[in-house]
Amino acid sequence: MIAYEDRTITDESGITLTMHTAQQADRPGAMPLHRHQFCELVLVAQGGCEFFYYGERMFLLPGDLMLVETEQPHACRLKAEGRLYVCHFEPWVAPDALHALAGLEQTAAAQPAGVRRRLRDMYAFNEDETLAAETHGPRPGGRCLRHLLGQEKERMLGLCQSIADEQAAKKMGFVRMKQSYLEQILILLRRQGKQAAAGESPSSWKQEMVDQILHQIDENVAGAFDFNAFAHSQGITATYFRAVFKGIVGMPPVDYLNHVRVLKALALLQTTDLTISETAAQVGIYDANYFSRLFKKVTGYPPRYFKSIPKDPE
Repeated sequence: MIAYEDRTITDESGITLTMHTAQQADRPGAMPLHRHQFCELVLVAQGGCEFFYYGERMFLLPGDLMLVETEQPHACRLKAEGRLYVCHFEPWVAPDALHALAGLEQTAAAQPAGVRRRLRDMYAFNEDETLAAETHGPRPGGRCLRHLLGQEKERMLGLCQSIADEQAAKKMGFVRMKQSYLEQILILLRRQGKQAAAGESPSSWKQEMVDQILHQIDENVAGAFDFNAFAHSQGITATYFRAVFKGIVGMPPVDYLNHVRVLKALALLQTTDLTISETAAQVGIYDANYFSRLFKKVTGYPPRYFKSIPKDPE
Protein backbone atom coordinates (compact mmCIF):
# COMPACT_ATOMS: atom_id res chain seq x y z
CA MET A 1 0.00 0.00 0.00
CA ILE A 2 1.30 3.44 -0.92
CA ALA A 3 1.98 5.47 2.22
CA TYR A 4 0.43 8.83 3.02
CA GLU A 5 2.59 11.78 4.06
CA ASP A 6 1.61 14.69 6.28
CA ARG A 7 2.67 18.32 5.99
CA THR A 8 5.88 18.82 7.94
CA ILE A 9 5.07 22.39 8.99
CA THR A 10 1.53 23.33 9.95
CA ASP A 11 -0.01 26.71 10.60
CA GLU A 12 -3.35 28.40 9.97
CA SER A 13 -2.43 29.15 6.34
CA GLY A 14 -2.82 25.53 5.21
CA ILE A 15 0.43 25.94 3.25
CA THR A 16 3.84 24.39 3.82
CA LEU A 17 6.82 25.29 1.64
CA THR A 18 10.12 23.42 1.94
CA MET A 19 13.36 23.32 -0.02
CA HIS A 20 14.51 19.82 -0.92
CA THR A 21 18.02 18.80 -1.90
CA ALA A 22 19.61 15.45 -2.73
CA GLN A 23 21.51 15.45 0.57
CA GLN A 24 18.35 15.84 2.64
CA ALA A 25 16.64 12.71 1.34
CA ASP A 26 16.70 9.35 3.15
CA ARG A 27 18.37 7.89 0.08
CA PRO A 28 20.61 10.15 -1.99
CA GLY A 29 18.25 12.27 -4.05
CA ALA A 30 15.21 10.06 -3.51
CA MET A 31 11.67 10.91 -2.43
CA PRO A 32 9.92 7.50 -2.26
CA LEU A 33 6.57 6.79 -3.84
CA HIS A 34 3.90 8.43 -1.68
CA ARG A 35 0.63 10.35 -1.73
CA HIS A 36 -1.18 12.83 0.47
CA GLN A 37 -4.53 14.46 1.08
CA PHE A 38 -3.34 17.90 0.04
CA CYS A 39 -2.11 19.36 -3.25
CA GLU A 40 1.55 19.70 -4.15
CA LEU A 41 3.50 22.13 -6.32
CA VAL A 42 7.05 21.15 -7.28
CA LEU A 43 9.27 23.82 -8.84
CA VAL A 44 12.82 22.94 -9.91
CA ALA A 45 15.15 25.73 -8.78
CA GLN A 46 18.50 24.20 -9.72
CA GLY A 47 19.93 21.00 -11.17
CA GLY A 48 17.37 18.44 -12.24
CA CYS A 49 15.11 15.66 -11.02
CA GLU A 50 13.28 12.61 -12.27
CA PHE A 51 9.57 12.83 -11.49
CA PHE A 52 7.20 9.86 -11.51
CA TYR A 53 3.50 10.52 -11.98
CA TYR A 54 0.70 8.49 -13.61
CA GLY A 55 2.95 5.93 -15.24
CA GLU A 56 5.27 8.52 -16.76
CA ARG A 57 8.84 9.30 -15.79
CA MET A 58 9.93 12.81 -16.72
CA PHE A 59 13.24 14.56 -16.34
CA LEU A 60 12.62 18.09 -15.09
CA LEU A 61 15.02 21.02 -15.46
CA PRO A 62 15.17 24.41 -13.70
CA GLY A 63 11.94 26.31 -14.30
CA ASP A 64 9.80 23.18 -14.71
CA LEU A 65 6.79 23.18 -12.41
CA MET A 66 4.49 20.24 -11.64
CA LEU A 67 1.11 20.41 -9.91
CA VAL A 68 0.09 17.14 -8.22
CA GLU A 69 -3.51 16.46 -7.25
CA THR A 70 -4.64 15.08 -3.91
CA GLU A 71 -4.47 11.30 -3.39
CA GLN A 72 -2.31 10.72 -6.48
CA PRO A 73 0.82 8.50 -6.10
CA HIS A 74 4.05 10.17 -7.16
CA ALA A 75 7.77 10.03 -6.50
CA CYS A 76 10.82 12.16 -7.19
CA ARG A 77 14.54 11.53 -7.48
CA LEU A 78 16.87 14.52 -7.46
CA LYS A 79 19.95 14.54 -9.63
CA ALA A 80 23.35 16.04 -8.87
CA GLU A 81 22.38 18.12 -5.86
CA GLY A 82 19.25 19.42 -7.48
CA ARG A 83 17.15 21.87 -5.48
CA LEU A 84 13.35 21.90 -5.45
CA TYR A 85 10.73 24.14 -3.94
CA VAL A 86 7.96 21.83 -2.72
CA CYS A 87 4.73 23.56 -1.71
CA HIS A 88 2.06 21.48 0.04
CA PHE A 89 -1.31 23.16 0.43
CA GLU A 90 -4.84 22.24 1.41
CA PRO A 91 -7.43 22.45 -1.40
CA TRP A 92 -9.53 24.88 0.65
CA VAL A 93 -6.78 27.52 0.53
CA ALA A 94 -7.52 28.55 -3.08
CA PRO A 95 -10.54 26.50 -4.26
CA ASP A 96 -11.59 28.91 -7.02
CA ALA A 97 -8.12 29.08 -8.57
CA LEU A 98 -7.72 25.29 -8.36
CA HIS A 99 -11.15 24.66 -9.88
CA ALA A 100 -10.45 27.01 -12.76
CA LEU A 101 -7.04 25.45 -13.36
CA ALA A 102 -8.46 21.91 -13.30
CA GLY A 103 -11.22 22.96 -15.70
CA LEU A 104 -8.66 24.39 -18.07
CA GLU A 105 -6.64 21.16 -18.01
CA GLN A 106 -9.76 19.10 -18.68
CA THR A 107 -10.97 21.14 -21.62
CA ALA A 108 -7.69 21.97 -23.31
CA ALA A 109 -4.31 20.29 -23.00
CA ALA A 110 -1.21 22.44 -22.62
CA GLN A 111 -0.02 21.44 -26.10
CA PRO A 112 -1.51 19.47 -29.02
CA ALA A 113 -1.03 15.71 -28.84
CA GLY A 114 1.97 15.61 -31.14
CA VAL A 115 3.86 18.21 -29.12
CA ARG A 116 2.86 16.64 -25.79
CA ARG A 117 4.28 13.34 -27.05
CA ARG A 118 7.53 14.97 -28.14
CA LEU A 119 7.94 16.75 -24.81
CA ARG A 120 7.13 13.55 -22.92
CA ASP A 121 9.74 11.65 -24.91
CA MET A 122 12.20 14.52 -24.55
CA TYR A 123 11.86 14.43 -20.78
CA ALA A 124 11.97 10.62 -20.46
CA PHE A 125 15.18 9.47 -18.74
CA ASN A 126 16.41 6.09 -17.46
CA GLU A 127 13.01 4.36 -17.42
CA ASP A 128 12.18 2.79 -14.05
CA GLU A 129 9.56 0.11 -14.78
CA THR A 130 8.65 -0.56 -11.14
CA LEU A 131 7.84 3.04 -10.31
CA ALA A 132 6.16 3.56 -13.66
CA ALA A 133 3.84 0.63 -12.98
CA GLU A 134 3.09 1.71 -9.42
CA THR A 135 2.17 5.24 -10.43
CA HIS A 136 0.02 4.15 -13.37
CA GLY A 137 -3.61 5.20 -13.42
CA PRO A 138 -6.22 7.24 -15.28
CA ARG A 139 -4.89 10.64 -16.16
CA PRO A 140 -6.11 13.34 -13.77
CA GLY A 141 -8.01 16.38 -14.97
CA GLY A 142 -5.81 18.73 -12.95
CA ARG A 143 -2.44 17.33 -13.96
CA CYS A 144 -0.28 20.27 -14.84
CA LEU A 145 3.30 20.49 -16.08
CA ARG A 146 4.64 23.89 -17.09
CA HIS A 147 8.00 24.81 -18.58
CA LEU A 148 8.87 28.28 -17.30
CA LEU A 149 11.62 30.37 -18.84
CA GLY A 150 13.18 33.78 -18.30
CA GLN A 151 11.02 36.23 -16.38
CA GLU A 152 8.25 33.66 -15.85
CA LYS A 153 10.71 31.34 -14.14
CA GLU A 154 12.21 34.11 -11.98
CA ARG A 155 8.76 35.32 -10.95
CA MET A 156 7.70 31.82 -9.81
CA LEU A 157 10.95 31.34 -7.90
CA GLY A 158 10.41 34.70 -6.24
CA LEU A 159 6.85 33.84 -5.19
CA CYS A 160 7.99 30.52 -3.70
CA GLN A 161 10.76 32.26 -1.79
CA SER A 162 8.25 34.84 -0.54
CA ILE A 163 6.09 32.05 0.89
CA ALA A 164 9.18 30.59 2.57
CA ASP A 165 10.14 33.98 4.03
CA GLU A 166 6.64 34.59 5.44
CA GLN A 167 6.58 31.06 6.85
CA ALA A 168 9.89 31.60 8.64
CA ALA A 169 9.27 35.13 9.94
CA LYS A 170 5.63 34.70 11.00
CA LYS A 171 5.07 38.43 11.14
CA MET A 172 1.63 39.99 11.47
CA GLY A 173 -0.59 38.88 8.59
CA PHE A 174 1.75 36.09 7.44
CA VAL A 175 -1.14 33.66 6.99
CA ARG A 176 -2.89 35.91 4.50
CA MET A 177 0.39 36.76 2.79
CA LYS A 178 1.23 33.08 2.25
CA GLN A 179 -2.22 32.44 0.83
CA SER A 180 -1.95 35.48 -1.44
CA TYR A 181 1.39 34.35 -2.88
CA LEU A 182 0.03 30.85 -3.51
CA GLU A 183 -3.02 32.27 -5.26
CA GLN A 184 -0.73 34.33 -7.50
CA ILE A 185 1.17 31.16 -8.45
CA LEU A 186 -2.04 29.34 -9.38
CA ILE A 187 -3.35 32.31 -11.36
CA LEU A 188 -0.08 32.55 -13.29
CA LEU A 189 -0.28 28.83 -14.04
CA ARG A 190 -3.80 29.23 -15.36
CA ARG A 191 -2.80 32.27 -17.39
CA GLN A 192 0.07 30.41 -19.03
CA GLY A 193 -2.19 27.42 -19.61
CA LYS A 194 -4.72 29.61 -21.38
CA GLN A 195 -2.00 31.04 -23.59
CA ALA A 196 -0.80 27.54 -24.48
CA ALA A 197 -4.35 26.29 -24.98
CA ALA A 198 -4.90 29.03 -27.55
CA GLY A 199 -2.67 26.93 -29.78
CA GLU A 200 -4.69 23.75 -29.16
CA SER A 201 -6.46 23.88 -32.53
CA PRO A 202 -4.29 25.98 -34.81
CA SER A 203 -5.02 26.13 -38.49
CA SER A 204 -3.62 23.10 -40.28
CA TRP A 205 -0.85 25.01 -42.04
CA LYS A 206 0.46 26.36 -38.72
CA GLN A 207 0.45 22.92 -37.14
CA GLU A 208 2.11 21.38 -40.17
CA MET A 209 4.76 24.12 -40.19
CA VAL A 210 5.64 23.59 -36.53
CA ASP A 211 5.54 19.80 -36.91
CA GLN A 212 8.00 20.14 -39.76
CA ILE A 213 10.62 21.93 -37.65
CA LEU A 214 9.97 19.68 -34.62
CA HIS A 215 10.56 16.66 -36.83
CA GLN A 216 13.83 18.14 -38.07
CA ILE A 217 15.00 18.67 -34.47
CA ASP A 218 13.93 15.14 -33.52
CA GLU A 219 15.79 13.65 -36.46
CA ASN A 220 19.01 15.60 -36.09
CA VAL A 221 19.41 17.70 -32.95
CA ALA A 222 23.00 18.43 -33.96
CA GLY A 223 21.89 20.06 -37.19
CA ALA A 224 22.27 23.75 -37.99
CA PHE A 225 18.90 25.46 -37.48
CA ASP A 226 18.20 28.89 -38.92
CA PHE A 227 14.69 29.67 -37.68
CA ASN A 228 14.63 33.03 -39.46
CA ALA A 229 15.42 31.40 -42.79
CA PHE A 230 12.82 28.70 -42.10
CA ALA A 231 10.18 31.36 -41.40
CA HIS A 232 10.99 33.18 -44.63
CA SER A 233 10.76 29.90 -46.55
CA GLN A 234 7.19 29.61 -45.22
CA GLY A 235 6.35 33.12 -46.41
CA ILE A 236 6.02 34.63 -42.91
CA THR A 237 8.15 36.89 -40.74
CA ALA A 238 10.50 35.49 -38.11
CA THR A 239 8.55 37.31 -35.39
CA TYR A 240 5.26 35.72 -36.46
CA PHE A 241 6.87 32.28 -36.69
CA ARG A 242 8.21 32.57 -33.13
CA ALA A 243 4.73 33.56 -31.90
CA VAL A 244 3.10 30.60 -33.66
CA PHE A 245 5.76 28.17 -32.39
CA LYS A 246 5.46 29.37 -28.79
CA GLY A 247 1.66 29.22 -28.95
CA ILE A 248 1.76 25.57 -29.99
CA VAL A 249 4.83 24.24 -28.16
CA GLY A 250 4.81 26.47 -25.07
CA MET A 251 8.31 27.91 -25.50
CA PRO A 252 10.19 29.84 -28.22
CA PRO A 253 11.99 27.76 -30.89
CA VAL A 254 15.52 28.59 -29.69
CA ASP A 255 14.64 27.69 -26.09
CA TYR A 256 13.04 24.43 -27.21
CA LEU A 257 16.13 23.53 -29.24
CA ASN A 258 18.41 24.40 -26.32
CA HIS A 259 16.33 22.29 -23.92
CA VAL A 260 16.49 19.30 -26.26
CA ARG A 261 20.24 19.71 -26.73
CA VAL A 262 20.97 20.09 -23.02
CA LEU A 263 18.81 17.07 -22.12
CA LYS A 264 20.57 14.92 -24.70
CA ALA A 265 23.94 16.23 -23.53
CA LEU A 266 23.05 15.48 -19.91
CA ALA A 267 22.18 11.90 -20.81
CA LEU A 268 25.46 11.54 -22.71
CA LEU A 269 27.50 12.94 -19.81
CA GLN A 270 25.95 10.47 -17.40
CA THR A 271 25.99 7.38 -19.62
CA THR A 272 29.07 7.63 -21.84
CA ASP A 273 32.79 8.33 -21.59
CA LEU A 274 32.68 11.22 -24.06
CA THR A 275 34.56 14.36 -23.07
CA ILE A 276 32.64 17.59 -22.57
CA SER A 277 33.79 18.89 -25.96
CA GLU A 278 32.79 15.66 -27.66
CA THR A 279 29.42 15.74 -25.92
CA ALA A 280 28.84 19.31 -27.07
CA ALA A 281 29.65 18.35 -30.66
CA GLN A 282 27.22 15.42 -30.46
CA VAL A 283 24.36 17.87 -29.86
CA GLY A 284 25.48 20.40 -32.45
CA ILE A 285 27.47 22.88 -30.35
CA TYR A 286 31.10 23.25 -31.39
CA ASP A 287 32.17 25.97 -28.99
CA ALA A 288 32.90 24.27 -25.67
CA ASN A 289 32.80 27.54 -23.73
CA TYR A 290 29.39 28.46 -25.14
CA PHE A 291 28.15 24.93 -24.45
CA SER A 292 29.26 25.19 -20.82
CA ARG A 293 27.52 28.56 -20.39
CA LEU A 294 24.31 27.27 -21.98
CA PHE A 295 24.39 24.05 -19.97
CA LYS A 296 24.83 25.93 -16.69
CA LYS A 297 22.08 28.40 -17.64
CA VAL A 298 19.60 25.55 -18.18
CA THR A 299 20.58 23.14 -15.38
CA GLY A 300 22.25 25.46 -12.88
CA TYR A 301 25.47 23.42 -12.99
CA PRO A 302 28.45 23.29 -15.37
CA PRO A 303 28.76 20.09 -17.42
CA ARG A 304 31.96 19.09 -15.61
CA TYR A 305 29.89 18.67 -12.43
CA PHE A 306 27.76 15.94 -14.03
CA LYS A 307 30.83 14.40 -15.64
CA SER A 308 32.45 13.96 -12.23
CA ILE A 309 29.49 12.01 -10.80
CA PRO A 310 29.99 8.21 -10.86
CA LYS A 311 27.63 6.44 -13.25
CA ASP A 312 24.79 4.45 -11.72
CA PRO A 313 25.76 0.78 -11.33
CA GLU A 314 22.72 -0.33 -13.25
